[in-house]
Order: sequence, then C-alpha cells, then structure tokens
Amino acid sequence: MYADMLVAGNALTDYFLLRLCAAICRQPVRRGRMALAALAGGGASLLILIPSAMWAAVGALVAGALMCAIAFGSFRPRALVRQLLCLYALGFAWSGIWYALWFFLKPNGLYWHNGYV
Repeated sequence: MYADMLVAGNALTDYFLLRLCAAICRQPVRRGRMALAALAGGGASLLILIPSAMWAAVGALVAGALMCAIAFGSFRPRALVRQLLCLYALGFAWSGIWYALWFFLKPNGLYWHNGYV
C-alpha cells in the first residue's frame, strides 16, 4: 500500500461520508469545507502507521472531531458530538458493508487484514 493511495482513497471516502452525515444532521453543505475536511481525514489515515493502538485511536477521535469542525463550521460541543457520532456510525456501517462483502463473496483483489480492507 502506498501512502498517497491510502490518503487519496480515504479522503474520497471521507468526503462522501461527510456529505451523508450533513444530510442526516441537516447541516448546510459547502463543498470547499467538505473537501478540506476530507483532505484532513485522508491525511489522518496515516495514523494506522502508528505502532501504538491506543495513540492511533486517540488520534482518530481527534481527527474525526477536526473533520466535523472543518466541514460544518461548528465548535459548539453538543453539535460537534452529534456530528462526530453520526460520522463514526456511518463509518462503522461502511466498514461493515466491506467486511460482509469480503466475508461472504471473497472477490479477487479485496483483502482484509487486521481490520483494514
């Protein structure tokens, strides 16, 4: 896996997850903010390279909050927590879809290792 592909793939996925989160939370969408937040999320995908799982998890939580703050422009704690929970629920569902695809169909070229597709 190349770092640029990791960042680009995650940024694209984050963009669409943020757009879906905005629709669910009824937040106004600004493409520039969404793109910037998605790029921040793509950069944060490099956290999987941290050897300590605890620090990677803390970093992922901070990165998610930063993505929501950038995308939605809200720094109010209650709104930020709601948006963050929505984003993580959508990410969890997206990951579950890919896991089910791998588990049941095992398509060629789709690999699952250590919780990552």
